[in-house]
Amino acid sequence: MSDYKSYDEVKKEVSTFYNQKKYREAITLLESVLNQFPEEIHSTVYDLSILYIKEGRHERSMGILEYGLRKGIIYSFWEGADLWKPLQNLERFKKIVKENNRLRKEASAKARPKVEVVVPTCESEGYPLFIALHGWNDDIATLKQYWKSETIEKEYITAFVQSSQVVSTHKFGWDDYELGKKEVVDMYNNIVQEYPVDTKRVIIGGFSQGGTMAVDIALNNCIPVTGFVVLCPGGIPEGVTKNTATEAVQRGLRGTIITGVNDPSLPGQRKLVRILKKVGLPHQFIVLSTEHWFPDDVPEQIDAALGHITER
Repeated sequence: MSDYKSYDEVKKEVSTFYNQKKYREAITLLESVLNQFPEEIHSTVYDLSILYIKEGRHERSMGILEYGLRKGIIYSFWEGADLWKPLQNLERFKKIVKENNRLRKEASAKARPKVEVVVPTCESEGYPLFIALHGWNDDIATLKQYWKSETIEKEYITAFVQSSQVVSTHKFGWDDYELGKKEVVDMYNNIVQEYPVDTKRVIIGGFSQGGTMAVDIALNNCIPVTGFVVLCPGGIPEGVTKNTATEAVQRGLRGTIITGVNDPSLPGQRKLVRILKKVGLPHQFIVLSTEHWFPDDVPEQIDAALGHITER
Protein backbone atom coordinates (compact mmCIF):
# COMPACT_ATOMS: atom_id res chain seq x y z
CA MET A 1 0.00 0.00 0.00
CA SER A 2 1.35 3.39 -1.01
CA ASP A 3 1.26 6.60 1.03
CA TYR A 4 -1.18 8.23 -1.39
CA LYS A 5 -4.61 8.95 0.09
CA SER A 6 -6.31 9.92 -3.19
CA TYR A 7 -5.86 9.34 -6.90
CA ASP A 8 -5.65 13.09 -7.44
CA GLU A 9 -2.38 13.07 -5.49
CA VAL A 10 -1.09 10.34 -7.78
CA LYS A 11 -2.16 12.17 -10.94
CA LYS A 12 -0.48 15.37 -9.80
CA GLU A 13 2.86 13.66 -9.19
CA VAL A 14 2.65 11.63 -12.41
CA SER A 15 1.98 14.83 -14.33
CA THR A 16 5.04 16.43 -12.76
CA PHE A 17 7.21 13.45 -13.71
CA TYR A 18 5.77 13.46 -17.24
CA ASN A 19 6.48 17.15 -17.79
CA GLN A 20 10.02 16.58 -16.57
CA LYS A 21 10.31 13.57 -18.95
CA LYS A 22 10.95 11.31 -15.95
CA TYR A 23 8.95 8.50 -17.49
CA ARG A 24 10.56 5.71 -15.48
CA GLU A 25 9.62 7.41 -12.19
CA ALA A 26 6.04 7.91 -13.41
CA ILE A 27 5.80 4.26 -14.42
CA THR A 28 7.10 3.08 -11.06
CA LEU A 29 4.54 5.22 -9.27
CA LEU A 30 1.57 4.07 -11.37
CA GLU A 31 2.58 0.42 -11.13
CA SER A 32 2.69 0.74 -7.34
CA VAL A 33 -0.94 1.97 -7.16
CA LEU A 34 -2.42 -0.21 -9.89
CA ASN A 35 -4.51 -2.18 -7.38
CA GLN A 36 -4.94 0.56 -4.76
CA PHE A 37 -7.49 2.62 -6.72
CA PRO A 38 -9.66 0.09 -8.62
CA GLU A 39 -12.18 2.79 -9.54
CA GLU A 40 -9.41 4.56 -11.51
CA ILE A 41 -7.88 1.50 -13.16
CA HIS A 42 -8.89 2.75 -16.63
CA SER A 43 -6.83 5.92 -16.11
CA THR A 44 -3.89 4.05 -14.63
CA VAL A 45 -3.71 1.50 -17.45
CA TYR A 46 -4.15 4.14 -20.16
CA ASP A 47 -1.39 6.34 -18.73
CA LEU A 48 0.94 3.39 -18.23
CA SER A 49 0.53 2.34 -21.86
CA ILE A 50 1.56 5.82 -23.01
CA LEU A 51 4.51 5.97 -20.62
CA TYR A 52 5.75 2.58 -21.82
CA ILE A 53 5.68 3.92 -25.39
CA LYS A 54 7.70 6.95 -24.27
CA GLU A 55 10.29 4.55 -22.91
CA GLY A 56 10.28 2.52 -26.12
CA ARG A 57 8.77 -0.51 -24.35
CA HIS A 58 6.17 -1.24 -27.00
CA GLU A 59 5.46 -4.86 -26.07
CA ARG A 60 4.92 -3.83 -22.46
CA SER A 61 2.55 -1.08 -23.62
CA MET A 62 0.45 -3.53 -25.58
CA GLY A 63 0.54 -5.98 -22.68
CA ILE A 64 -0.99 -3.47 -20.27
CA LEU A 65 -3.60 -2.51 -22.89
CA GLU A 66 -4.58 -6.17 -23.23
CA TYR A 67 -4.76 -6.45 -19.44
CA GLY A 68 -7.18 -3.53 -19.44
CA LEU A 69 -9.34 -5.03 -22.18
CA ARG A 70 -9.71 -8.21 -20.13
CA LYS A 71 -10.99 -5.97 -17.32
CA GLY A 72 -13.54 -4.42 -19.70
CA ILE A 73 -11.70 -1.12 -20.09
CA ILE A 74 -12.48 0.88 -23.24
CA TYR A 75 -9.81 3.22 -24.63
CA SER A 76 -9.98 6.51 -26.53
CA PHE A 77 -7.22 5.84 -29.04
CA TRP A 78 -8.11 9.03 -30.97
CA GLU A 79 -6.95 11.16 -28.06
CA GLY A 80 -3.35 12.17 -28.67
CA ALA A 81 -3.28 10.06 -31.84
CA ASP A 82 0.42 10.75 -32.48
CA LEU A 83 1.24 8.95 -29.24
CA TRP A 84 0.10 5.65 -30.75
CA LYS A 85 2.05 5.90 -34.01
CA PRO A 86 4.83 3.53 -32.85
CA LEU A 87 2.20 0.79 -32.45
CA GLN A 88 -0.18 1.46 -35.32
CA ASN A 89 1.34 -0.96 -37.85
CA LEU A 90 1.82 -3.83 -35.39
CA GLU A 91 -0.58 -6.78 -35.74
CA ARG A 92 -0.86 -7.12 -31.98
CA PHE A 93 -2.01 -3.52 -31.67
CA LYS A 94 -4.49 -3.91 -34.54
CA LYS A 95 -6.11 -6.76 -32.61
CA ILE A 96 -6.25 -4.55 -29.52
CA VAL A 97 -8.01 -1.81 -31.50
CA LYS A 98 -10.47 -4.32 -32.97
CA GLU A 99 -11.38 -5.67 -29.52
CA ASN A 100 -11.59 -2.13 -28.16
CA ASN A 101 -14.04 -1.19 -30.92
CA ARG A 102 -16.14 -4.25 -30.12
CA LEU A 103 -16.32 -3.30 -26.45
CA ARG A 104 -17.21 0.31 -27.32
CA LYS A 105 -19.98 -0.80 -29.68
CA GLU A 106 -21.34 -3.14 -27.03
CA ALA A 107 -21.25 -0.41 -24.36
CA SER A 108 -22.83 2.16 -26.69
CA ALA A 109 -25.78 -0.15 -27.36
CA LYS A 110 -26.53 -0.19 -23.63
CA ALA A 111 -25.74 3.46 -22.82
CA ARG A 112 -28.42 6.05 -22.26
CA PRO A 113 -28.22 9.84 -21.96
CA LYS A 114 -28.15 11.17 -18.43
CA VAL A 115 -28.98 14.45 -16.72
CA GLU A 116 -28.34 15.81 -13.25
CA VAL A 117 -30.49 18.77 -12.26
CA VAL A 118 -29.40 21.18 -9.54
CA VAL A 119 -31.96 23.60 -8.09
CA PRO A 120 -30.70 27.06 -6.99
CA THR A 121 -30.53 28.26 -3.42
CA CYS A 122 -32.94 31.17 -3.84
CA GLU A 123 -36.70 30.62 -3.97
CA SER A 124 -38.74 31.56 -7.01
CA GLU A 125 -41.88 30.58 -8.87
CA GLY A 126 -39.95 30.47 -12.13
CA TYR A 127 -36.21 29.94 -12.50
CA PRO A 128 -33.95 30.60 -15.47
CA LEU A 129 -32.37 27.41 -16.81
CA PHE A 130 -28.72 26.77 -17.67
CA ILE A 131 -27.96 23.64 -19.72
CA ALA A 132 -24.32 22.52 -19.50
CA LEU A 133 -22.68 20.02 -21.88
CA HIS A 134 -19.44 18.14 -21.17
CA GLY A 135 -16.50 17.87 -23.54
CA TRP A 136 -15.33 14.91 -25.65
CA ASN A 137 -14.18 11.87 -23.65
CA ASP A 138 -15.71 13.43 -20.54
CA ASP A 139 -18.69 13.13 -18.21
CA ILE A 140 -21.02 14.99 -15.85
CA ALA A 141 -18.76 14.53 -12.83
CA THR A 142 -15.84 16.39 -14.42
CA LEU A 143 -18.09 19.13 -15.79
CA LYS A 144 -19.71 19.72 -12.39
CA GLN A 145 -16.26 19.94 -10.81
CA TYR A 146 -15.17 22.84 -13.03
CA TRP A 147 -18.32 24.48 -14.41
CA LYS A 148 -19.20 26.66 -11.44
CA SER A 149 -20.62 30.13 -11.02
CA GLU A 150 -22.02 32.04 -8.07
CA THR A 151 -24.86 33.39 -10.19
CA ILE A 152 -25.78 29.96 -11.55
CA GLU A 153 -25.71 28.34 -8.14
CA LYS A 154 -27.88 31.05 -6.59
CA GLU A 155 -30.35 31.78 -9.39
CA TYR A 156 -30.42 29.10 -12.11
CA ILE A 157 -31.76 25.59 -12.36
CA THR A 158 -28.74 23.83 -13.85
CA ALA A 159 -29.03 20.74 -16.04
CA PHE A 160 -25.76 18.87 -16.52
CA VAL A 161 -26.40 16.66 -19.56
CA GLN A 162 -24.34 13.57 -20.41
CA SER A 163 -24.31 12.03 -23.89
CA SER A 164 -25.05 8.35 -24.57
CA GLN A 165 -22.15 8.13 -27.03
CA VAL A 166 -19.38 6.07 -25.41
CA VAL A 167 -15.81 7.19 -26.08
CA SER A 168 -13.97 5.29 -23.35
CA THR A 169 -14.66 3.77 -19.94
CA HIS A 170 -17.23 6.00 -18.16
CA LYS A 171 -16.53 8.78 -20.69
CA PHE A 172 -18.71 10.12 -23.48
CA GLY A 173 -18.76 12.46 -26.46
CA TRP A 174 -20.95 14.18 -29.06
CA ASP A 175 -19.52 12.77 -32.30
CA ASP A 176 -23.00 12.08 -33.73
CA TYR A 177 -24.32 15.65 -33.62
CA GLU A 178 -27.86 14.78 -34.69
CA LEU A 179 -28.20 12.14 -31.97
CA GLY A 180 -26.64 14.54 -29.46
CA LYS A 181 -29.06 17.34 -30.34
CA LYS A 182 -32.03 14.98 -30.05
CA GLU A 183 -30.89 13.90 -26.58
CA VAL A 184 -30.48 17.50 -25.40
CA VAL A 185 -33.89 18.47 -26.78
CA ASP A 186 -35.51 15.48 -25.06
CA MET A 187 -33.81 16.37 -21.77
CA TYR A 188 -34.98 19.98 -22.09
CA ASN A 189 -38.58 18.93 -22.69
CA ASN A 190 -38.51 16.66 -19.64
CA ILE A 191 -36.96 19.34 -17.43
CA VAL A 192 -39.49 22.06 -18.27
CA GLN A 193 -42.27 19.61 -17.40
CA GLU A 194 -40.77 18.61 -14.06
CA TYR A 195 -39.27 21.91 -12.82
CA PRO A 196 -40.52 25.52 -12.58
CA VAL A 197 -38.48 26.82 -15.53
CA ASP A 198 -38.96 30.27 -17.01
CA THR A 199 -38.73 29.20 -20.66
CA LYS A 200 -37.99 32.78 -21.73
CA ARG A 201 -34.71 32.65 -19.81
CA VAL A 202 -32.81 29.59 -21.02
CA ILE A 203 -29.06 29.61 -21.62
CA ILE A 204 -26.92 26.76 -22.93
CA GLY A 205 -23.17 26.25 -22.59
CA GLY A 206 -20.40 23.72 -22.48
CA PHE A 207 -16.75 22.92 -22.81
CA SER A 208 -14.82 21.87 -25.93
CA GLN A 209 -16.99 19.55 -28.07
CA GLY A 210 -19.87 20.28 -25.70
CA GLY A 211 -19.35 23.97 -26.38
CA THR A 212 -19.53 23.34 -30.11
CA MET A 213 -22.78 21.43 -29.57
CA ALA A 214 -24.16 24.29 -27.48
CA VAL A 215 -23.47 26.84 -30.25
CA ASP A 216 -25.06 24.50 -32.80
CA ILE A 217 -28.21 24.08 -30.69
CA ALA A 218 -28.44 27.81 -29.97
CA LEU A 219 -27.97 29.08 -33.53
CA ASN A 220 -30.19 26.40 -35.06
CA ASN A 221 -32.97 27.07 -32.54
CA CYS A 222 -33.24 23.42 -31.48
CA ILE A 223 -34.53 24.67 -28.14
CA PRO A 224 -35.62 28.25 -27.29
CA VAL A 225 -32.43 29.61 -25.72
CA THR A 226 -31.71 33.29 -25.23
CA GLY A 227 -27.95 32.91 -25.07
CA PHE A 228 -24.89 30.66 -25.01
CA VAL A 229 -21.73 30.61 -22.90
CA VAL A 230 -19.06 28.28 -24.28
CA LEU A 231 -15.48 27.49 -23.35
CA CYS A 232 -12.94 26.36 -25.97
CA PRO A 233 -15.41 25.20 -28.66
CA GLY A 234 -14.13 23.41 -31.73
CA GLY A 235 -14.95 26.11 -34.26
CA ILE A 236 -17.91 26.43 -36.64
CA PRO A 237 -20.47 23.72 -35.82
CA GLU A 238 -22.13 21.64 -38.52
CA GLY A 239 -25.24 23.33 -39.86
CA VAL A 240 -24.26 26.82 -38.73
CA THR A 241 -24.28 29.29 -41.61
CA LYS A 242 -24.69 33.01 -42.17
CA ASN A 243 -28.42 32.40 -42.64
CA THR A 244 -28.87 30.51 -39.37
CA ALA A 245 -26.85 33.19 -37.57
CA THR A 246 -29.02 35.93 -39.12
CA GLU A 247 -32.18 34.17 -37.92
CA ALA A 248 -30.62 33.89 -34.45
CA VAL A 249 -30.10 37.67 -34.41
CA GLN A 250 -33.77 38.14 -35.19
CA ARG A 251 -34.64 35.93 -32.20
CA GLY A 252 -32.48 38.11 -29.94
CA LEU A 253 -29.77 35.51 -29.28
CA ARG A 254 -26.63 36.69 -27.47
CA GLY A 255 -23.46 34.75 -26.68
CA THR A 256 -20.00 34.56 -25.17
CA ILE A 257 -17.06 32.48 -26.39
CA ILE A 258 -14.18 32.04 -23.94
CA THR A 259 -10.97 30.42 -25.11
CA GLY A 260 -7.21 30.35 -24.65
CA VAL A 261 -4.48 31.86 -26.77
CA ASN A 262 -2.87 28.41 -26.97
CA ASP A 263 -6.10 26.55 -27.77
CA PRO A 264 -5.57 24.49 -30.99
CA SER A 265 -9.13 25.36 -32.07
CA LEU A 266 -8.52 29.12 -31.94
CA PRO A 267 -8.40 29.57 -35.77
CA GLY A 268 -11.79 27.87 -36.13
CA GLN A 269 -13.20 29.93 -33.29
CA ARG A 270 -12.08 33.12 -35.03
CA LYS A 271 -13.96 32.00 -38.18
CA LEU A 272 -17.10 31.49 -36.10
CA VAL A 273 -16.71 34.93 -34.57
CA ARG A 274 -16.38 36.48 -38.03
CA ILE A 275 -19.79 35.03 -38.92
CA LEU A 276 -21.31 36.43 -35.73
CA LYS A 277 -19.78 39.85 -36.42
CA LYS A 278 -20.96 39.86 -40.02
CA VAL A 279 -24.61 39.29 -39.08
CA GLY A 280 -24.46 41.55 -36.02
CA LEU A 281 -25.12 38.93 -33.35
CA PRO A 282 -24.28 40.47 -29.94
CA HIS A 283 -21.38 38.49 -28.56
CA GLN A 284 -18.16 38.51 -26.57
CA PHE A 285 -14.99 36.77 -27.72
CA ILE A 286 -12.61 36.46 -24.78
CA VAL A 287 -9.11 35.07 -25.40
CA LEU A 288 -7.23 34.27 -22.19
CA SER A 289 -3.58 33.37 -21.67
CA THR A 290 -4.51 29.70 -21.27
CA GLU A 291 -4.71 26.46 -23.25
CA HIS A 292 -7.60 24.09 -24.03
CA TRP A 293 -8.90 23.83 -20.49
CA PHE A 294 -10.88 25.62 -17.78
CA PRO A 295 -9.23 28.86 -16.60
CA ASP A 296 -8.70 29.34 -12.88
CA ASP A 297 -11.23 32.16 -12.84
CA VAL A 298 -13.95 30.27 -14.73
CA PRO A 299 -16.67 31.21 -12.16
CA GLU A 300 -16.00 34.91 -12.69
CA GLN A 301 -15.86 34.44 -16.46
CA ILE A 302 -19.23 32.66 -16.48
CA ASP A 303 -20.82 35.30 -14.25
CA ALA A 304 -19.59 38.08 -16.54
CA ALA A 305 -20.90 36.18 -19.58
CA LEU A 306 -24.31 35.78 -17.97
CA GLY A 307 -24.34 39.51 -17.27
CA HIS A 308 -23.64 40.20 -20.95
CA ILE A 309 -26.43 37.87 -22.11
CA THR A 310 -29.01 39.16 -19.65
CA GLU A 311 -27.71 42.75 -20.06
CA ARG A 312 -27.33 43.25 -16.30
